[in-house]
Amino acid sequence: MEFPFLFAVCRAGVEPLLKGEMAQRHGERLVPAFMRPQLVTWKAGKPLPEDFDPGLSFARHWGFSFGLVPAPGEIPARWTEAMGDFAGLPARWDVYPRLVPDGGVSPEIWQEADAIRGQLPTAGSGSWVGEVILGEPGVPLLVGGRRLVGAGPVSPGGLARVNLPPESPSRAWLKLEQALAWVGWDEESRWKGKRAIELGSAPGGISLALVRRGLHVEAVDPAPMHPSVLAEIGPGGARVHHRRQSAGRFLSENREGPVDLLVSDMNLAPPAVLRYLERLQAAVRARRWIITLKLNDAAMISRLPHFRERLGRVAPQPVRVLQLPANRQEVMVIAGEG
Repeated sequence: MEFPFLFAVCRAGVEPLLKGEMAQRHGERLVPAFMRPQLVTWKAGKPLPEDFDPGLSFARHWGFSFGLVPAPGEIPARWTEAMGDFAGLPARWDVYPRLVPDGGVSPEIWQEADAIRGQLPTAGSGSWVGEVILGEPGVPLLVGGRRLVGAGPVSPGGLARVNLPPESPSRAWLKLEQALAWVGWDEESRWKGKRAIELGSAPGGISLALVRRGLHVEAVDPAPMHPSVLAEIGPGGARVHHRRQSAGRFLSENREGPVDLLVSDMNLAPPAVLRYLERLQAAVRARRWIITLKLNDAAMISRLPHFRERLGRVAPQPVRVLQLPANRQEVMVIAGEG
């Protein structure tokens, strides 16, 4: 099957970067069709194959666009019109909002999305997911679809159903939880008793999320950690152990592996971060990575393809580079098998 339109959802304000990235990667093959806040669609000069992957870093999710419908009752007909009788019903429907605040989607919006999803017929199995994107009240719904293959998100729309807890010392907690949900590593029992190293840990938002999942955390940062994070005892007696030193000093010591998860949220330019990660990975052989790369100026943004290539040589495979709601002037790297 082939499709003439593509959509991608992104952070607020990132739409121009997303359009530029698509143009850089695919040239005139895809021309912008219409844009709404946190949504861009493109028309393909030649229909796209069902396994097409745009390879976008400034999107949290993408799929094939089947157009707008005014009401939920018209969604199944639009699906059949776009897919034909060959595909049948989707294995499931992912229904999610287009507008996503930094702090996450409210429970009320998820209730609305779930109510629409509950009305839609599914096959229960198969290789396709139906997509429905909610806009502002009264705005038509966008209908789309994607294959259940490749490195797409596990969570609908690449969104986590989490909100920042008031006791977290920083919003970095959201970055970690959103990444875990996107890749499907957020099962409750997955991390109990595992080991993590976090570079750039202060004041402790990510460390708090990790220890509450049962990970034993080596938190590396010369700045102080919040006392409540260091006092936290997670499942199985998990604790946060603060190495109050620079990443360079930490790397100069003997490090033993393997490590189950390597996390970095260092406020350094990507070339410096990648140098540290290359050295640390050689020593600890981390099975999975969740790291941020800060893109604070146009020069760093222009070098993103180079950083992706460099990550492909050192990080566990597969490597996914994307931008989640909690990522501001940065992208998220999620690397490793499930």
